[in-house]
Amino acid sequence: MSPTAFRERGYRFFVFSREERRLHVHVTSGDGEAKFWLKPAIQLANNHGYGPRQLAEIEALSREHHHELFRAWHNTSAVAVTHIPSHGVWLLAHGLELFVPYTQHPWFKDQPVKAILNAKEPSPGHYHGPEIDIDLSQDILEHPEQYPNIARR
Repeated sequence: MSPTAFRERGYRFFVFSREERRLHVHVTSGDGEAKFWLKPAIQLANNHGYGPRQLAEIEALSREHHHELFRAWHNTSAVAVTHIPSHGVWLLAHGLELFVPYTQHPWFKDQPVKAILNAKEPSPGHYHGPEIDIDLSQDILEHPEQYPNIARR
């Protein structure tokens, strides 16, 4: 998912947080596309087709609308449910596939699909299902043998 943060002067500014963790914005128009880092400072990451004047204009617009860009970034989850087979849930987080088996996490099994799909990543490697009030970590999913207090039915 890549929601549009705003459009101005023929440019579309959008975020795509699943690409990488560092905050950035993508900008497209009929003339080209570019990517700007938002932190630690607004800075050109790559450019395809824009000239110096357009890049300066895009950078100025990014500075002017930095609150909207940060809001759009933080409203986009970096974790997604990609598949719900009969034996668990598959998550995709920053290019890493993680499996949540019902045998170790049974509270997911009888949940509505809508609740499972609403996965969030409030902090790196920490996954939260707000509708079912479940918190998991990447470490728990990758090394379940280290967490013997997993719920059982």
